[in-house]
Parts: sequence; structure tokens; C-alpha cells
Amino acid sequence: MISEAPFFFSVAALSVTLAGFSGLLAALRRGDQLRTVDVFHLRGIAEVGLANALIALITIPAATIAGDLQTAARLGAGVVVAYVIFQIPMFALRQRRMAVRVRVAQAVGAAAIDTAVIAVAVVTIATGAVGGYELLMVLLLARPMWDFVQFLRDMAGPASADKHSA
Repeated sequence: MISEAPFFFSVAALSVTLAGFSGLLAALRRGDQLRTVDVFHLRGIAEVGLANALIALITIPAATIAGDLQTAARLGAGVVVAYVIFQIPMFALRQRRMAVRVRVAQAVGAAAIDTAVIAVAVVTIATGAVGGYELLMVLLLARPMWDFVQFLRDMAGPASADKHSA
């Protein structure tokens, strides 16, 4: 096993914890009618959290198979680029189908996180820097955390808030 395995296990655990929070929040809000925007955020948190956990965990056997973490970092960063590029239109499509309006600040924050993730992934692919890949794993936590903070903000907001705005 690679010496960095505890780091990847920690990232996976944090990712699964965020996904679990979304389920817990949905269960706690069950008595209330979940707003469309709540479902949008909670589903995103769960999906991204679980995908991030899988990416972090797959790094360990990839490094073992490849024979070094540098090669696994390059491969993992490639997976991350493909994942984020796939995720962006999927979220946009879901947002349109659910008729959820996203505020400019929410969209700018999400775009900034996605841009940073892609930039660090590209640098990691080019250099094979293990530190860059570790930074990438931490940045992957930012997206579900961002949605979680937005959800908590909305939850603490006025009860008369529009059911479709984020």
C-alpha cells in the first residue's frame, strides 16, 4: 500500500460524510415539504460526495497497479477532468428540468471551483506532481461543501422564500 493512503482514505471519508449529511438533512426536512432548490442541492451534494470518494479511493489500487503514485496521479487527474466536464452539463440540464434558478453568486462560486479543479488537474497531468494531485483531492471537496453551505443558508432564510430560487 502507498504511504499516502491515509490521506486518500481521509478525503474519501470526508466526501462520504458530506453525502451522508445530504441524506440526513433530507430526512430531517421530511416533515416539511422539501423545496425544489433543496432537492437540487441535496442531490448534488450526495452525487458529488460519493463520486469524490470513489476517485480518492481508486487512487490507491491505481498506484499499486501502475507501480508509482506519480502515474496514478496523472491517471486520476485525467479522470477528474473528464468527470467535471461531464458533471457541468449534467447539473445544468437537471437545473433546467427542475426549473431551479441559481443566483449569480452561487453560479460564480461553482464555476470558480470547477475552473480551479480543472486547472489543477491539467497541471497534475502535465507534471505528475503528487502534491498537485493531493491539492486536487482537497479541491474536489469544495463543490459539495459549497452546495452544503448554500443549502444551510437557504434553510436559515425566510420561510416565504421562492421555492425555485437558489
